Amino acid sequence: MFDLLIMPRRHGAGPVPLFLVAMVVAGTLLGLWFISEASFLVFLIAVLLVSILTTVLLKNILELQFSFRRRTRSIVTARSKLLRQQQGLLKLISNDNIHAGDLSTSFKLISKMGCEILNASVASIWLFDSQQNDLLQCLESYDSKTKSHGTLLSALRKTEHEEHFLKLSEKRVLVSDHKQKSPFASSFSDPKSNKVKATVEAPFFHAGKLIGVLCLCQKKTPRFWTSDEQSFVSSLADIVSIAFHANQRKIVETALREKSLAIEASAEGIGIIDDKHHYRYVNRAFADIYGFASSDEIVGLRCQDFYAPRELERVAQLMTGLNKTGKLRFEVQSKRRSGEIFPQEISLTAIPGGGFICFARDVSERSKSQRETEDMALITRMSPFPIVHFDQDQRILTANPAAQEILGIDTGSHQSLRTVIPALKRLDRSFFARENVTSFTSGIAEKYFQLTLKSSPGSDKIPPSGYLFAIDISSLKGAQEKIVESERFLRNVIDADPNFIFIKDRRGRFVLVNDAVCQAYGTNNEELIGKSDADFNPNKDEVLHYREIDLKVINENRPIYIPEEKITDSEGNLRWLSTIKKPFLTSSGEQMVLGVASDITERKRLESQLLQSQKMEAVGQLAGGIAHDFNNLLTGILGHIALLKLENENNPSILEIAELIEQASYRASELTHKLLGFARKGKHQNTPIDIHNSIKETLSLVESTFEKNIFIERDLQAKEASVRGDPVQLQQVFLNLAINARDAMNGQATGRLKVSTQVVWPEQVSVAPPGTGSASKYLEVTFSDTGHGIPNNLKEKVFEPFFSTKTAEKGTGMGLAMVYGIVKNHGGFVLLEDREGGGAVFKIFLPLLQQEEALLQPMDLKRPVKGIGTILVVDDHDIIREVADKMLTSLGYKVLTAEDGVEAVKKYQEFSEQIDLILMDLVMPRMGARECYHRIRQLNPQIKVIVSTGYGKNNLVQELLDSGVIDFIQKPYRLHELSEVVDRSMRNKPAALSGPHNHGSESAR
Repeated sequence: MFDLLIMPRRHGAGPVPLFLVAMVVAGTLLGLWFISEASFLVFLIAVLLVSILTTVLLKNILELQFSFRRRTRSIVTARSKLLRQQQGLLKLISNDNIHAGDLSTSFKLISKMGCEILNASVASIWLFDSQQNDLLQCLESYDSKTKSHGTLLSALRKTEHEEHFLKLSEKRVLVSDHKQKSPFASSFSDPKSNKVKATVEAPFFHAGKLIGVLCLCQKKTPRFWTSDEQSFVSSLADIVSIAFHANQRKIVETALREKSLAIEASAEGIGIIDDKHHYRYVNRAFADIYGFASSDEIVGLRCQDFYAPRELERVAQLMTGLNKTGKLRFEVQSKRRSGEIFPQEISLTAIPGGGFICFARDVSERSKSQRETEDMALITRMSPFPIVHFDQDQRILTANPAAQEILGIDTGSHQSLRTVIPALKRLDRSFFARENVTSFTSGIAEKYFQLTLKSSPGSDKIPPSGYLFAIDISSLKGAQEKIVESERFLRNVIDADPNFIFIKDRRGRFVLVNDAVCQAYGTNNEELIGKSDADFNPNKDEVLHYREIDLKVINENRPIYIPEEKITDSEGNLRWLSTIKKPFLTSSGEQMVLGVASDITERKRLESQLLQSQKMEAVGQLAGGIAHDFNNLLTGILGHIALLKLENENNPSILEIAELIEQASYRASELTHKLLGFARKGKHQNTPIDIHNSIKETLSLVESTFEKNIFIERDLQAKEASVRGDPVQLQQVFLNLAINARDAMNGQATGRLKVSTQVVWPEQVSVAPPGTGSASKYLEVTFSDTGHGIPNNLKEKVFEPFFSTKTAEKGTGMGLAMVYGIVKNHGGFVLLEDREGGGAVFKIFLPLLQQEEALLQPMDLKRPVKGIGTILVVDDHDIIREVADKMLTSLGYKVLTAEDGVEAVKKYQEFSEQIDLILMDLVMPRMGARECYHRIRQLNPQIKVIVSTGYGKNNLVQELLDSGVIDFIQKPYRLHELSEVVDRSMRNKPAALSGPHNHGSESAR
């Protein structure tokens, strides 16, 4: 008794003095006893039962609170995991190493992040060998157990796993649950049987080509990769692709710089001398040879100034030979700027029209290396770069061998330079008036060149001309195209992301946006760049909120996460975002804000539906538990009342009081039926029903009670109207909806209630709640009225038990809750729709039968049937055992009792020869009915067993009936019902196929 009166502490509640409450109720009833002079025993029993009922009710309420908190925590946990993934991706994409081209560091960051966030055993990055496209090698492997990085010596060949790599190319993420299904798994299994149980693989691409795979493995225990985890791995693979692209771009840029420095880094001194022996151009090496700080200091000086005085006469004689042959090579003692004399090799090539090209080489160290002398002589003979001399009409005068070979120039034909370089525009004569330099790029003979044109104004004797210098930049052009392609690829990646991605400056103007932002604001990228939120969002509060957060991120230089914020799109729809904003520093040092926002509108709607569904399910469990315990109590009350009436048949005063108590108990039983209907545990019959007949009977009943100003319209158009279920409960549904409609129209001059039916298919019901069972066809029953309607803030509460807008005298709030439970128990669902102009529309959807079946015939009540024999009563409730003992004894049977399955087995072992029948409760502590029945049956396969429960017939009951249990009876049972079931079982007759105890198949608690 005290265990029932003290609440368990595991719910966080302390002792509750419920015994005091029970004593108050008992005192009240005791006062009534003095007034009515009724039996003291009757009221004492009532006091005890009411106290127990109150205790059980409070206990179930606290258990509901504990269950609700636990489910809420699970939702928060899932949400935190998704947030951690988003933060990890943002941290990686913002890391400078990813974009700097450092593959080793980038791969280590990505593999470690994948293991830590997904709690995987190993993360690895595999890359195809650039020389062998078939060979896949592991460049990075991170082990979360040892927290160490490394590589694997093993490699995979694409040709050996063609089908697997084909799937990877077609599918972003590939998951495997056994090592035979993934070629990567065998690389991470060790001799200690620490085998890979599950893998998730994501490919990454470069220039549209599969270049590698990111693989995460789970060892020891199997694992299921969720859709969020697969999306996260796919995003990691995209970041690997970005890092690889940055590395390739770095390689190309390095090669370009090396080529651009090749000329200036050359050890060969190259100079161009005009016809007056003045230098017009020299390279860096030429200046270094003569000890000048820069090339500009030499331009304009005479070449004779650089020879030793004693060499001037000899050089003058040699120069006469240059005019004849056009080429001259000789060694001479030259003079540096400091006055130092050094040996030098000079190669001169005459330029038509005057002047010549000078190749100068310091040969001071020639004796040290003959190979160096040979190389310098080769460079002196010819320049590797195309050089073309042309007149002011752009006709080619001369071209060096490199130009003849590379550009295909024929110097003897005096061809136009424009025939060699089609992209060259005609040069105006003003270009040749003074020294000018212009550069451009052009394709020539399937190559790409950087072309530099330099004019030479000439003199009185020498006409103006120009020089063309060409550098092959085909590889550089390819690199530039790759950079453009890379930028286009990254743009496509950003635009393909469904999240909002944007960058704003300090003034709130958009610097970068993706398509998701443009679509939300109903514009395009060109119109949005340079504008702010205020130009597209009419909601000033939202714009002010964005502005405050943006400035806070920039000023405090720290990221800020906004779990939920609103945005009004271009169509006026309110959407919800989960946003992370982070400081972003441009290359010029300007502070901006980078934002990534996920649209969580649909998730919030689903969370709301889930919470509502969980609330209704939890309340249903509470209602079912209360009804179950209440049925046990009512069994004791009704049993004792039946015995009391039998013992006092000649005492009218006691019989009168017993009748009053019995009537009150029956009304309480009706309440449990409503609770079981809401809890989907009380479908007492499962028979074909003509819904049209049920609707007609209900409307005929209410028409006589409704006010005359309320008109009832029938529109029963459904050609099929038969469903399976409990006719009494479904008629109660129709009656409740009709009464609610009448109350809603109360006080109006006229009102109209319309009841209609039609047959619909599942695809026509687009708003069916989640978890609804599928049916081939539904019968739609619609109740619509012209009343005041239901406010929007109350629509989510109308189906909750005990919720009512009526006063306490006019309603209990169980009407629509019972409608919800009964309809759902019959495999259907209820929808509440809005209607213009007021009123409410309730639509009930019930699964239709495929064929018509015979209607259920009610079973006639009979008088108690007496008998002989010994019956073992097994029940964990003392009052049930006591009342069953007295009822069976009054029918002529001998009775033994047991408080649970363990004691029942012992009793049967002791009195097996005497026991003829066992009446057993379904759910008991220590050992329930299933195990108890099978153990007793091992002792006696022919034993007769009847099971009883406060719920209806459920799956467990049906399982026991199929395995040999002879019959079933539901609590609370009356004396004549118990006598019929026991008599039928004693005579070994099968259980009745219809009647109040033929319940539908429902789930046991």
